Amino acid sequence: MISLPGPLVTNLLRFLFLGLSALVPPAPPSCRLQGVPHVGANVTLSCQSPRSKPAVQYQWDRQLPSFQTFFAPALDVIRGSLSLTNLSSSMAGVYVCKAHNEVGTAQCNVTLEVSTGPGAAVVAGAVVGTLVGLGLLAGLVLLYHRRG
Repeated sequence: MISLPGPLVTNLLRFLFLGLSALVPPAPPSCRLQGVPHVGANVTLSCQSPRSKPAVQYQWDRQLPSFQTFFAPALDVIRGSLSLTNLSSSMAGVYVCKAHNEVGTAQCNVTLEVSTGPGAAVVAGAVVGTLVGLGLLAGLVLLYHRRG
């Protein structure tokens, strides 16, 4: 009786099962951010790697500032999407998507910057602009009443 090593038998069976079709590792995926990343908002990170055989599965990890791995229901391993809800500034960082199948792995990343709303300069500018506008309007009203 001939004894064959386990990996050799596994690869032989895989070849026979898949026939003569070629195995294709994942192409470099494209990563996208959908939504506006403001504090309290919801965004979706998406990752797509077309033309791989067998089909890929996806994994999202946050690398910086601290490592975090995501699981369902936030992560959809088939579609490559990661839903982040009720954003906070602590959720900002570099997110890496890994597309993998039995033949290989490819990855892309997205930098998520969570904004906290308009800055103090914008608010101050809006207040000053409003006050100037009201002052001009009051001046026009007084001018009209004096002439009338």
